[in-house]
Amino acid sequence: MKAFSKAITWLLVVVVLLGVFGLLYFFVGNGQRNFYVRYGNTPIPARADNYEFEKNAYTVIECGTLTGQKVEYSVTVTFDTKDISETAFNLNDRAANYKYELYGYDCTELFNVAIYDDCFMFYIPQDLTVAKILQHRYPDDTITGVTEVDLWAKDYFVLTVTDKVERKSTVISFH
Repeated sequence: MKAFSKAITWLLVVVVLLGVFGLLYFFVGNGQRNFYVRYGNTPIPARADNYEFEKNAYTVIECGTLTGQKVEYSVTVTFDTKDISETAFNLNDRAANYKYELYGYDCTELFNVAIYDDCFMFYIPQDLTVAKILQHRYPDDTITGVTEVDLWAKDYFVLTVTDKVERKSTVISFH
């Protein structure tokens, strides 16, 4: 009988410890993986503005979870026209403007994004122009009268890294 009560006591101790660790994990981690994005040694908050990445070079950004779980994420680069005036150009001989034609345009392909398990790389071409972005968006159309904008003077691009599991995003505006 003594051995039986000792075994029950140890079993109860193990169950209580597992319960305590489970509760700690739930409250500390909130039951989530805690996805993060880091550039160099600097963690990037959920919303970051005014980042300047090196041109004509690949930039590496690390992604992970605080719990060490495998990361499943997507990366997109969009064009942000909030700081562009209503600059007009011709698209197939009709008047068009940057704000309407390019707002939120997904130009990820222009940045050669490569996604790996724990990081992604992207390339920022120094010679990227509004004309090249328009030609990428409308490859079979005739574009004329394009007024160039210095794309590196302001945050005209938005890099969005989204964790596919938690469905949380880190948004980085950059120039």
